[in-house]
Amino acid sequence: MSEPIVVPEPTDFPVVTTNVDTTFKTEHSSLNEITQLHARIAVLEAERKSWEEQSRLCQLTWARRPDPAVLAAHKTLPLLIEELAQRIGDDDGSNILIEGDNYHALLELTYTHREKVDVIYIDPPYNTQSAAIPYEDSFEHSTWLSMMEPRLRLAWDLLTPTGVLFIQIGIAEMARLRLLGDQIFGYGNFVTTIAVKMSGVQGMKVAAAKGGNIVKNTEYIHVWAKNGRQNIGIRPIFEKTSYDEHYSIYLSPSKIEGEFLECDLGKKVIEDEKIRMSLDVLGLLDPKTGVLTKNRLTDAYEMSPQFREWTHKNSEFIVRDHLTTGLNIPEEVSNKTSLGHTILWKSGGRDYLLGKNSKGTICQRIALTEKIQIVAGIRPEKRISTMRGDWWDDYYLDMGNVSKEGDTTFLNGKKPLRLMKDLLRFACPLNGTVLDFFAGSGSTGHAVLDLNHEDSDSNRRFILVTSNEPETDELGRPTGRLICRDICYERLKNVMLGYERGKTKIRSLGGGLRYFIADKIGLSFDDAQIPDHANRVIGELAEDTLRVRSDCFRLVKRQDEFVIFESGLRILAILHRYAARQKLVETLTPIIGGREIHIYPFTPSQIADSGWFRDRLGEKATVMRLPDEITNIYERLILGARRA
Repeated sequence: MSEPIVVPEPTDFPVVTTNVDTTFKTEHSSLNEITQLHARIAVLEAERKSWEEQSRLCQLTWARRPDPAVLAAHKTLPLLIEELAQRIGDDDGSNILIEGDNYHALLELTYTHREKVDVIYIDPPYNTQSAAIPYEDSFEHSTWLSMMEPRLRLAWDLLTPTGVLFIQIGIAEMARLRLLGDQIFGYGNFVTTIAVKMSGVQGMKVAAAKGGNIVKNTEYIHVWAKNGRQNIGIRPIFEKTSYDEHYSIYLSPSKIEGEFLECDLGKKVIEDEKIRMSLDVLGLLDPKTGVLTKNRLTDAYEMSPQFREWTHKNSEFIVRDHLTTGLNIPEEVSNKTSLGHTILWKSGGRDYLLGKNSKGTICQRIALTEKIQIVAGIRPEKRISTMRGDWWDDYYLDMGNVSKEGDTTFLNGKKPLRLMKDLLRFACPLNGTVLDFFAGSGSTGHAVLDLNHEDSDSNRRFILVTSNEPETDELGRPTGRLICRDICYERLKNVMLGYERGKTKIRSLGGGLRYFIADKIGLSFDDAQIPDHANRVIGELAEDTLRVRSDCFRLVKRQDEFVIFESGLRILAILHRYAARQKLVETLTPIIGGREIHIYPFTPSQIADSGWFRDRLGEKATVMRLPDEITNIYERLILGARRA
């Protein structure tokens, strides 16, 4: 992105007078002087218009504050180092938990996962006055923006070309976050802001409301799409709504295929004696006619489980009138329609139900079937539904139980599991990758595992990043637990392996986990005293990072000259000694099995080896680019050793 435009104050605009008198007033006037004056006026006018245009641009500016993590990254080599003792499972497609500062982790992920992440969800510090947040959730605005900006820039590069970014935030920084996001990601990539009801007016908020305060019940989720598309949803979210009493016509199949006889729904349903008795007990039948009238259909749906179940079962025969706008209905088809009679018309690969309303106008009959869906909620159920927009209601109902989710408490705030699942179900592909680099207690990872368990054909994967700082209570006192190891990791282990809550056994959600530390290795660029095996030392330091990038974790063979890992899809080879490349080829040849081969040679001329390896291993062999930081250190150390 270009540097922010410095907009001059209004008083800095030049005053341009265009009504110049070009009359020759004296004998010293000349045509050349007048021409130059006009040219100068044109330049000033263009500058004025440019300044006015710049002044209309919306740019967020703030007093930049130094970020210790960003400064440290320029003096150290950030690497991912796996902690084998924390591994859960041994599958290839493991999820990833990274302990450490998220800026350092994001630097590594820009190498290992650039354009590989489908959905990013983060819940950064809200910049409130709460002292309980261990990562100092009380930044003044400039410090908060200085913390967020470099992390968001790195995160944006991780998204796939169709990726989606969700950022949940409170009112304190909502507006500034929107401006910052548009400035980094581009205004055209903004999708919407979702309003989420996270609390009700209860408890201490009741007193505040009675005192005349407008209490805060809502949090916000800003949404951006990498390619600017608005249709980011993969599966729509449905929510409960009232029965639409226009669905009051019942179609009874006639003896002629594709033709139906119409009758009143309220009369049809009471043919079932159990339903009639249920509606009668509820006082929903008309006392004079003994039928269910149109204006009581909504009450019947809400109050009578028997009626509700019957409507679901017969939804394809319960219809309403709808306009035929845009349909070119042939005359011979129109002539078949009549009052009280519906026909099935097939056109353009679609089926249409056509009938006549009380005015004799041809209209469509729309079935209730599409309105009946599994609706979102604490207890998902089949109901009459509507598709959700940007108002997400009732998540405050989850807050009373949120502390028990994953059998792990988190005093610094947990997001409802249901909210995470709804977001990911809506926007994440079944085999997509999800990143949360403000992971906290691990709700996002828990949601991914739960969704995979519900969707048997899915294999979503997550990458979580969180610090290992001490958790603190509401008074800022340490609780003795560390956020990453004692809270986030323990929660993920619980839900992956299953756990017991009292006498209740909570099922295992399955899945695997690899635990990494975003380490900072301090290597001197000026050290000319380097042992002969320096390339192997550096290679082993970077080994875990390269395994993450190629998604290969099973060890095949380790020697001084090279190390080989594999997965079901590919083979990873790290070549420590360039002279051993023929030996590496001989080792790889019998185990390739049609898989991709990623080769990381530690040599300044690594790219030149691509053709050599492909000639011997086939077109699926690729020499991979090492991280720039590793290449720079390696080449400087090697050159230093040679000079010495």
